[in-house]
Amino acid sequence: MRTRDLVFAILASAPFGVAQLPVWQQKFPPSTPGGLLAMSYDDVGQRTLGIDYDTSNRIRVWTWSGTTWNVRATQGGPTSGSSSVTACFDSRRAVLVMVRFTGATIETWELAGTDTWTRTFPTGAPSLGVDRMSLHYSRAGAVSILVGQASTSAPVAVYHYSPSSWQLRSTTGAPTAGAGNTAYDTRRDRIVLFSGTSTVADTWEFDGVSWTRQQPANSPPARVSTAMAFDPTRGRCVLQGGNVGNPFTWEWDGSNWQINLAAPPAAQNGRMAHDALRGRMVFVGVGGPLETWEYFVPRQATHVPFGTACAGSGGLPTLAASAGSLPWLGETLTCTLTNLPTSPLSVPFGLLGSSTQTWLGVPLPFDMGVFGATGCTLYTSVEVSVQLANAGGTAQWQVAIPATVALRGAFFYQQALVLDPSANRFGATLTNAARAVIGDR
Repeated sequence: MRTRDLVFAILASAPFGVAQLPVWQQKFPPSTPGGLLAMSYDDVGQRTLGIDYDTSNRIRVWTWSGTTWNVRATQGGPTSGSSSVTACFDSRRAVLVMVRFTGATIETWELAGTDTWTRTFPTGAPSLGVDRMSLHYSRAGAVSILVGQASTSAPVAVYHYSPSSWQLRSTTGAPTAGAGNTAYDTRRDRIVLFSGTSTVADTWEFDGVSWTRQQPANSPPARVSTAMAFDPTRGRCVLQGGNVGNPFTWEWDGSNWQINLAAPPAAQNGRMAHDALRGRMVFVGVGGPLETWEYFVPRQATHVPFGTACAGSGGLPTLAASAGSLPWLGETLTCTLTNLPTSPLSVPFGLLGSSTQTWLGVPLPFDMGVFGATGCTLYTSVEVSVQLANAGGTAQWQVAIPATVALRGAFFYQQALVLDPSANRFGATLTNAARAVIGDR
């Protein structure tokens, strides 16, 4: 079944409203990057990226599929000599932008679709002297934003990058710590900074003009070496890790911090990015266990039969999800129809709908006895119908579930109509129905 058919069929169902807190789930890929320096998300290729150095001390790019880390074949690029690397993906130009602090200079590199690294030499190179820095991409401004410091006591500076130049933005009222502990709130178009020292636990925001210290009722305890990224699905900045006795995850909603007591990753130092395609935060430990974790609101996929079928010449036609199959995001739901007549004239049709209340102004369920199908009931509206193949009295019905985060928690209904000329005056029977809720595997 085509993806657009499924999307059309569930338009009337509301996406699941997030009320519960996310959980951490450890993933077990065959291999995990060792010592990631930076992470970002490729909006064009729809994949999470990680950067480290390979065994030859050359820069290396990894991609995360949700189950495995794979090395992206690239050409050129810098060799080791800096442990301070930050990156972001420029979605307008489809380019990965990377900044390295070498102890004396700031290097700017770009990786385009040709998979070849190119060093750029923009004017106005940032004057930074501290290796804690972070890079973000602003869709609103179509610029890459670098946050850093000239020294440990200097005000945090913000630079905008275009392929030809770096431009220093205002540092009015800037804090003097935390340049590496920032996230870019894409909903409100501002930088969020957590001070990130062993003694200070301040929260700041930069609106493009000036810095403002926030006054939340709750705040994480002071910590260093944290991972911080914005979750646009939920509208929260997520703060994880840090060398502190409080290992739990904290979330910033724009006015206050909330702690999440879900069991966190063992590694307290790591890198994190938001996987927009799958609606999850991806965290990779770099200090302690080199593990991969995902942070998301779980939603259980279900497929629940309801209603009764009406008997035909092959018995009572039945619709059910095949063993081991559920409507999981990005996968295919397979249903099986059984007890169908074996006659070549008995063609089954899958009916997919979004309502069990009404269809075309007619209340549901609808008694098909008025058409001569005694004992048959139509339970669902019919936005989509698809002809299935009857193979000796059984049929398979496959429904492709898009890997679209907004569909998590959405639902649709299924029923099947089976042509059966000898069953009744209507010449067809109906199976039971089922309610499918899209969720996570």
